[in-house]
Amino acid sequence: MAENGIDAIAMEIRNSAAEWYPGKGEARAVRVVSRTPRNGHYVYELAVEFNQQAERVAVKPYRAGRIAAGDARKVAAAEYSHLRRLWEMAREQELEGIPRPLGDFSSRGAVANEKLVGVPLQSMILKAALIPGYAEVGQLQDAAAASGAWLRSLQRVTAQSASKLDTGSLQREVESLCERCRREGMDAASITKIVTA
Repeated sequence: MAENGIDAIAMEIRNSAAEWYPGKGEARAVRVVSRTPRNGHYVYELAVEFNQQAERVAVKPYRAGRIAAGDARKVAAAEYSHLRRLWEMAREQELEGIPRPLGDFSSRGAVANEKLVGVPLQSMILKAALIPGYAEVGQLQDAAAASGAWLRSLQRVTAQSASKLDTGSLQREVESLCERCRREGMDAASITKIVTA
């Protein structure tokens, strides 16, 4: 754990928890509940314990051995920025199900966000494949329909209007590519046909 600073991140989360979860008081403790290694990062699940309840937080520190330290910070900063923008867009449109990013841990090469409890599709699919008659219960179909409806809502919320095509820039790029192809042996008639099309 020490290799990616999860203890320091947990301490920062404990110090900021009252600000992120107003009305719950000070955090009594922050515990690491699980650690899942991935190819370029770890995923830690932390429990932030308050007086009456606990909140789950997912922390994703990039692995120092797999990603250069400076690159880990850049990747974490870009991911935090994307998560923040997506969460704000979803909040404006009142779409539930997007985890709220917590604090900016990109200087440590990590990203932290609320952990949401979702539909366990993977276990439902495994049960449907392994347990006779489970697929007929309808839970998997209902979960798939709900997931599809949510994904359609997410697409609607995040859709952006098409940007105007810059035809002049596109024409210059095509001509530049054709010039390179001409040097490689493409005949003039083919280049003319491409450029004038």
